[in-house]
Order: sequence, then structure tokens, then C-alpha cells
Amino acid sequence: MARRPTNGVLGLTCAGLRRAWLGSMDDWIAIGDLEVAINRARAALPALGAEAALTREVATLGALYGRMIWEGSDRVPASALSDGERIALALWLPPRDTDAR
Repeated sequence: MARRPTNGVLGLTCAGLRRAWLGSMDDWIAIGDLEVAINRARAALPALGAEAALTREVATLGALYGRMIWEGSDRVPASALSDGERIALALWLPPRDTDAR
């Protein structure tokens, strides 16, 4: 029997965090930003066990990445993301420099 991905942080995310991040996402998510988020999540929460099961965040971001590759898109509108995708991105994208001009 295949082992399901672990919950990681996404399974424990509270509704308050979800609301806070859903309204703050940029209009578009670039595939390069998605790759950064996946790599940060994988480094912090590596796959575990003999089956190398992914955490829920990595699986969620990986599915989004696969969908973008399949569709041939290099960016996706934030409005098209599921709540889980938005939360996972918010947790694992590095902070943006808001002082850059």
C-alpha cells in the first residue's frame, strides 16, 4: 500500500494564517518562484521513509508545477490557485524585498 504524504506544516495551518496570506499574494506566480518555494520546502522538510513520501506542501507545490509544465505556462494567476497552493506558496516563498525601488 502506498504511503500518503505527511502533513508537514500545511496540515497544521490555522484559519487565521490562511486568511492573512490569501489576500497578500501577487497577481501572478512565476514558475521560477514556484521552483524556489519547492526547493526551500524540500530542504526544510525532506522526504521521509523507505517510500520517500513527500510532505503535503511539497506534493501540493509539485502538482502545481506539473500542471504548469503540462500547460506550457511560465506563470499562473494567483486567482487560479487553490487555498492549499496559496498557503504552501506563502509558507515557502522567500520574503520579498519591499524596500527595493
